[in-house]
Amino acid sequence: MSTQQIPSGELQTGKNLLSYLSPEEKHKLVGSFVIEDFWDTFNEENSDPIDRFRQLAKESIPEFIEAYQDVWDYVVDINELDDTFLTESIEKNTVFNGLSLEELQIAGNLLSLSLYSELEKDCLMALNKTILGELTDGLRAKYGFSDDEYQLLMTPSFETFFTKYHFDHLEYAINEDPESKAEQREALIRNFHANDPALFELRFADMHFPVVDNMGEMLAMQKGMLAQRAAKKVAFIGEREDLTAFEKLLEYDNFLDFEYRYNLEACPEYYLRKKLFAACQENGIFTDLTSPMALKDPEFIDGVNKLINIRSTKYIIDAHPTLDTDEVSIDGSKETILKYLKKGSPVLARRKGQDQSDEVITIVGYENKSIIAKNSDDQYSELSDTELASYQLFSALQKYDELVTEGLKASIRVFNKRTPYLNRADYEHGFQVLPLAS
Repeated sequence: MSTQQIPSGELQTGKNLLSYLSPEEKHKLVGSFVIEDFWDTFNEENSDPIDRFRQLAKESIPEFIEAYQDVWDYVVDINELDDTFLTESIEKNTVFNGLSLEELQIAGNLLSLSLYSELEKDCLMALNKTILGELTDGLRAKYGFSDDEYQLLMTPSFETFFTKYHFDHLEYAINEDPESKAEQREALIRNFHANDPALFELRFADMHFPVVDNMGEMLAMQKGMLAQRAAKKVAFIGEREDLTAFEKLLEYDNFLDFEYRYNLEACPEYYLRKKLFAACQENGIFTDLTSPMALKDPEFIDGVNKLINIRSTKYIIDAHPTLDTDEVSIDGSKETILKYLKKGSPVLARRKGQDQSDEVITIVGYENKSIIAKNSDDQYSELSDTELASYQLFSALQKYDELVTEGLKASIRVFNKRTPYLNRADYEHGFQVLPLAS
């Protein structure tokens, strides 16, 4: 599924999550995505889903590559949704703190989508460790490849990620022409460093290059050899679809995953986990753990569902006195007020006092069916039905642009309907029903 299939144009924003992180934070992030001894445990616990992809690969390498690309597109699209939600949340939580019921329902759905999409991707990445050899043996038997042809088949026609990363930065380091060096710098930032010049400078400062005479000539010779190898491999592949697909599989194994990580494209999913984990801990869930990465996917979803149940019955909005947000008139029914509170939007209630002066209270929360107000002295109290009826004018301090939240919910519904490659039973209980806009 491509990003063009996301049904809401309103999801495109000028900022993203990375724009709120310092270069130093970003510099540490690549290592944050890596879990020690991950693959051994993952392979052991997910042998059946890995085998499902293995069977597909053995039946048809081209169809397997189509599935592989679909999984990657899906992961990227879900991360873009995570990014939209987190960016909007960061901007709005400068005036309101804490996740509302609606936010948690959206976040819970995004978490389940994210965790499941990562399962598909990780199964493919785990399979890459063995499937290349298995497929190579089949192709060798099919075409009767010699030892030299076998080696050529296993050799990428392209620069692997780390080869390109090293060569491109080395070429930049030894370039003495200011104009072309500036162009190279822009390309490096765009291709490897998440479009962040400061992140590029931090990473580049950590790089070390050999100091030898005629470095330019040596680099040109090495790149020339790579070009010759690429041309030889292209001629070897010819129009054979299975060899073309196998070459694409080499690219996934040697380039795309590293490019994804170094450009921090997994950052939104990672921060969504952190945000929800912290929210759970604030409410007494997962207090014995230090990281969301220690949780099994179903356990994490269960914990977030517990938090959603808590939030459905009790919530106090931390509403600051200075608010830069839209104020919309609403009716004063308890049902309408609760609807806005569950979106994270406090409600202002106004009436005339005995001296005809304006009296204003802020309705900031609920507990079961009761609503809670805060007065000008920051004192909280339950607002009875009789007291509520004494106010004449009501307005909600709208936390979000509904076009954004409804766009997110519509996109989540689309992605929920995607036909999964694997058994999604462990993730289904995370797909909360998202209410339609009234």
